[in-house]
Amino acid sequence: MKVTEFLTENENDSRYKPHLYLDMDGVQADFFKSWAKFADVDDYKDIKDPEASIKELASQGSEAVYRFFRDLDTLRGGLRVIDWLQEHDIDYTILSAPLRYENQASIMGKKEWLDKHHVGASESAVFASDKSKYATDSNDRPNVLIDDFGKNIIPWDNAGGIGIKHDPFDAGPTITALEHIYLKDDIDEASPDTLKGSFTPDLQYSKVWLLDEVQKILGKTQLDTIYNLGSWYSNMGLFLVANKLGFEKLINVDIDKNTLTTGARLLDKLGISDKVEHMHKDANTLDYRQLKSPGLVINTSTNDIDGDDWLKNIPEGTLVAMQGRHGTLEEFDKQFPLRKTYFLDEVELEDPETEYERFMKIGVK
Repeated sequence: MKVTEFLTENENDSRYKPHLYLDMDGVQADFFKSWAKFADVDDYKDIKDPEASIKELASQGSEAVYRFFRDLDTLRGGLRVIDWLQEHDIDYTILSAPLRYENQASIMGKKEWLDKHHVGASESAVFASDKSKYATDSNDRPNVLIDDFGKNIIPWDNAGGIGIKHDPFDAGPTITALEHIYLKDDIDEASPDTLKGSFTPDLQYSKVWLLDEVQKILGKTQLDTIYNLGSWYSNMGLFLVANKLGFEKLINVDIDKNTLTTGARLLDKLGISDKVEHMHKDANTLDYRQLKSPGLVINTSTNDIDGDDWLKNIPEGTLVAMQGRHGTLEEFDKQFPLRKTYFLDEVELEDPETEYERFMKIGVK
């Protein structure tokens, strides 16, 4: 289950917080660094036969396996995730797979590692090779798994859970996903979810800021196709017309059919309905088949669109303009890589409830 699916299914139950399971190796403990050292290679990805190497590690005996896991280094990103969970009082349980061929020794080493680096976590820790059986609770509601291994995330998702694939070198996307799940009432745009709410001063400024910078990059070039992802009430069209940024076709994409319908009525009044299409679709499933050069993809809703397939699927050479408001500018930049960046900056804004920093990145995919 994707984060967006969970939010949609539980939009009327803000009190429900799914239980979280946290992996160890590759998230908290640097298993791969020690494994590479054991295999005498620079990087674990250079191990030619991983299964044979695991067998060799297990064959060293119980004491050696115990010490191997006990002495693993910590991973800074995982510690940052733990700090976030504890800061926001999120209940969680350690869920780690024991070493094949030497289960008990590896579990003993993992428990002692936890006692040293994650005090109190070993008492409730679960060690299981098949993690997917913990994907849902007794009421068949989804649990959350943070894991660096895609082969654990896929069966977890398929079993009805919410999998978050963790990058050991960048905790930002993991924390953003957690914010969407556990702080959804706090991090939703404070602007009301209404047509009027889509015109709050901070959102108006954000759109003008984006289009001004895009226009500087384009110069006299007129765009053919614009994809506007997470378009909400589609009022980006109003700002495009007001900013005199020419285009042949505007495609508004959103998973909310009602806001798209309202947006269509709004843009009809501008007399540009023949140049606008409203697409009820998950942005991550787009193939951009209508994109003609010179084209532009706009996403001012990066916080609300789970995953990054919307970016991966954009044809190379396309101009992309993105905005977000969580984490840091550096994290935002890393989360959405582009081949060439023309603009990267942040601005302090204030929505109806709080001051915040909005990030913007414009460049070529």
